[in-house]
This record gives sequence, structure tokens and C-alpha cells, in this order.
Amino acid sequence: LRDHDQQMQISRTTPLVWRDTRTLRQGEALSLFSSPFGALCPQTFLNSVTTGVVSNVVQDVDNTDAMLVLTDARCLPCSDGGPVVDNSDELVGLILPPLERQNGQTVGFTPIVPMVCLQPFLEAVETTRRCVA
Repeated sequence: LRDHDQQMQISRTTPLVWRDTRTLRQGEALSLFSSPFGALCPQTFLNSVTTGVVSNVVQDVDNTDAMLVLTDARCLPCSDGGPVVDNSDELVGLILPPLERQNGQTVGFTPIVPMVCLQPFLEAVETTRRCVA
């Protein structure tokens, strides 16, 4: 965390709790965090926050897990990869690149990949990290 270009010390860290996205409902509030445009202008864009609501939850074919969450929260370019949390500060997922029409215009929804979709990848990375260490 930064406060006027000074590094702040965090005395206690709280692990993120993953939200069970099967319980997400349309209209539920979300907060999206990112640093759009990367290092282009950190004084302006570093640690940006935007809010919105769940517009839709796309389930897998068995209706057991959420495969995609759509929100009306507006995200600037290069916001993808930023975390999305609910009102209880539970991690819903990560911001995906915006959906665009063929002419390059965005469709007005920000897609989010739920953490349940990323879990196999994260477990593989952790296993690899343990084998290398």
C-alpha cells in the first residue's frame, strides 16, 4: 500500500476468503480494484477502485459452478487481473479484458473470472513452486 509515495507497514495481514460464486445474485454490490494503464501515470491511476453490481452469472452446463460473472462496473483499459470483492470483502474473482464488438466498442459489461475457475491453475503453480523450492 502506498500513502503519498511512502511505503506503509501492515502489522497484520488477513487472508482473503474466496466467495462461493454459486451464491452470487444479480444486483449484488461488487468493488473492483486495479491500476489501469500500468505505470503510465501512477500518481493518477495506481490503486483505482470502481463499484458496480452483478449483472449476470453464467453457470457451467451442470449449473454447479459459476464460469463467468458480468458486472456493470466500468473498468479502464489494462485493469484486467485486478481483484473483485463483495461487500463482505470476500474475493469473487479477477477482472478479465473487456468484451468488445467487432468494431472495437465495448459492450458495457466487465467480465470477471470466478476464483473457482482459477483454482486448478493456482494449485498447479503452488505444487510446482514446492517442487522447485
